[in-house]
Amino acid sequence: MRVGGRALERVVLRCVRAGSRVARRDARRAGRTAALYGGATVASTLSLLLVPPAGIPLFAVQLAAGIAWEGRMWRRAPTPAHRHLFAGVGIFLVSFTIWLLDITRVACRPDNHLVTGHAVWHVLNAISITQLYWFYAASADTAQDTGSAAPA
Repeated sequence: MRVGGRALERVVLRCVRAGSRVARRDARRAGRTAALYGGATVASTLSLLLVPPAGIPLFAVQLAAGIAWEGRMWRRAPTPAHRHLFAGVGIFLVSFTIWLLDITRVACRPDNHLVTGHAVWHVLNAISITQLYWFYAASADTAQDTGSAAPA
């Protein structure tokens, strides 16, 4: 069975992000973080290899888990940087909706080759990723300023 490079890349990136969030928020549990990262990577990769159509549902589960985790961290220690997280997630959800409408042909115009739902998905995701970068960069700066592994 062949696994698409992009799908595998997304899975690995999600696992890296999840592991780095855990490590950044609680540096004392490095072994636990490594186990989380390794386990998530192996489980995701096996899921894609054994059940290729599981890609989108797997993506949805990992996305929901990541958003839930960040929401939990926000409730514990809200920061002004969280506005970037919320903006990034909101923009992503809009882009995901547009992508779903496009692939299901609900809002698809086959004769339009200039602006497609898939193209809009990529542009909005670039904006979303920029917002998420600003959030994580601010969180890392806060951790360095306080001398701790967790954002203040």
